[in-house]
Amino acid sequence: MKWWTSCLDLDATEKFNLAARWLLRQSGVVRQRGEEFNPEELEYQHETKAPDPQTGEQVVIVPEDPLSGLNKLSETLESINGKTTLDKRVELRNSFFSGAEEETR
Repeated sequence: MKWWTSCLDLDATEKFNLAARWLLRQSGVVRQRGEEFNPEELEYQHETKAPDPQTGEQVVIVPEDPLSGLNKLSETLESINGKTTLDKRVELRNSFFSGAEEETR
């Protein structure tokens, strides 16, 4: 997903639901899990401002996030396999070091 989003013009994604577009390209368990969300839950998160009570200036309360829906999907999909971020890092580290040991033999 990170590779896919790295080639996008994120400013242009404000016009459509990026997470929905990504999800419709998926199949199987990934698509089923993603379809548990309503499309509105995966929309572009617009910036929210409110006046500061002391100064009266407009202050950003919630920053703009064009990837909020994809991030929500990503977190949900990672929970499917039951591995935490730490588990994945340990697995990657172990595979790296076991591969390095085999090369030295």
